[in-house]
Amino acid sequence: MKISSAKREILLVSLLLIFLCIIFFWRVIFLGKVMIAADVLREWYPWRAFYPDFMPAHNSILGDSILYYYPLSKFMAGVLRSKSLPLWNPYLLCGTPFLAANDPLVLNPLNLFYLFICPEEAFGYANMIKVFLAGLFMYIFLKEINLCKSASFVGSIVFMFNGPIGLSIICIAKNVVRV
Repeated sequence: MKISSAKREILLVSLLLIFLCIIFFWRVIFLGKVMIAADVLREWYPWRAFYPDFMPAHNSILGDSILYYYPLSKFMAGVLRSKSLPLWNPYLLCGTPFLAANDPLVLNPLNLFYLFICPEEAFGYANMIKVFLAGLFMYIFLKEINLCKSASFVGSIVFMFNGPIGLSIICIAKNVVRV
């Protein structure tokens, strides 16, 4: 069976983008580190009591990953593993809608990772796939508007690693910590 040149091109670009993701997320893949800015916790009590030699966090703006998104992910993983749909979160305030909220992304297909591996690891792998898909779909879009192959490839790489995508994954690769 012959593969058309367009499909071969997409396959080659996909492999190159996967390679770039492996380089960017090497600590998550090979060292088992997680993409949660846990060093932010040492700035607040009760955790600050465990760090007598106070050292400021690498980037205290990234506190949402450990203070908000990680607990949501942990709750979602527990409910999904019990084979039910998380409609309500009784642990936030006096209870809030969970499925209807836009932050947990319960119906996002990338959240299937939370069913099979622990939330700490799933957080990194889901973000890695998100970055890869951003690059791949940007390449397809740029080819669709008739840019040349090299411009489309460079544009997809720039889009993969731009500021808003980096902020959407909540963590910079330098801020990966060990569980």
